[in-house]
Amino acid sequence: MVHTMEIVFSIADNELFWDLEEQLNLDVSRGSYKNTYYSPNGFREIRLIHHTLRAGSTYMAIEILLNPKLLLNPEALIQPTTLTEISLVAEPFDRELHRIFGSLSVALPTFNHWNCKRIDYCIDITTENVSEYVQLFQHSRMPNRHYTLHNEYEGSAYSTSRSLTLNYYDKEDETKSRIRNEHTTVQIEHLEEVRNILRIEVQCRGNKINYIKRKEGFPDKHIEHFLNAQLAELILLTYFDRSVGHGDFYSFTYARRRVRQSVLQKRTQDNLISMLQLVKDAGSVDAAKEQFLLTASKEVFNRRVNNLRKHGINPVTIPSDWDMNQLLNPRQRLFDYFHPL
Repeated sequence: MVHTMEIVFSIADNELFWDLEEQLNLDVSRGSYKNTYYSPNGFREIRLIHHTLRAGSTYMAIEILLNPKLLLNPEALIQPTTLTEISLVAEPFDRELHRIFGSLSVALPTFNHWNCKRIDYCIDITTENVSEYVQLFQHSRMPNRHYTLHNEYEGSAYSTSRSLTLNYYDKEDETKSRIRNEHTTVQIEHLEEVRNILRIEVQCRGNKINYIKRKEGFPDKHIEHFLNAQLAELILLTYFDRSVGHGDFYSFTYARRRVRQSVLQKRTQDNLISMLQLVKDAGSVDAAKEQFLLTASKEVFNRRVNNLRKHGINPVTIPSDWDMNQLLNPRQRLFDYFHPL
């Protein structure tokens, strides 16, 4: 459900700030400095921030980049915190905070009352078709025009806006990349844990955190409000639907056959098959939309894409050189995670 979070506490007391600086062995006369010594226990980075604002006032804060799973199990370097575990995080966090800061910890909030600066919602799906899913997702659409697509990494379908990141990726491939980084604690023996893992992740920060607070009616940005299974499900499903969307994946031949079998009107059949062909030739749903809008409206494009999805067909088709004609959409697996039998 959650892999990483950034939490922050603003400091108004100069003396407390300098005491924290000394405790962390940092020099923060101005700027932002981090301590990574406590990373093995989940506190991946403890940062002290000291900035002069435009109005001439001073902003001081302590930020923690936290992997909550490691608080519960220091050996769990790969897995995210699950639905059942998330309520258990507060106690070991408060205990670790006291271990790090001693008597200074009484001047800092308990876990639930730190403000949320960033939170990464995610789930892992086990499948032998991780590579195929990632490649298909790379041809799906971006949520809206404010996103930038980053498909330079073979094992990741990755897009970003100023306040949100979508990342659907091959966890084994990502872990291998981490192992090549000499500073990581992940080792080769961890590869067995991530084989056949497709991670679906939505990272929220900045204005997205503010938007969630307003929309959900939270009284503040305390992290306790964001550790909510219903909210995690809403965020993950919303952005999955806006990018990958509904409908199983078929080869073009099978998708065309399914349209002929399930759609009654010949004209509608032809329009939907033309849409499949356009997405196939253009290389992605977004590229197809750009071409379509040269001669027709956005409303017609969206209606035809949604009509395909209504009949259980994703507009992105399986390449002809793959040895498969159908691949189930993992959306149901995502839904089932939050609604176990």
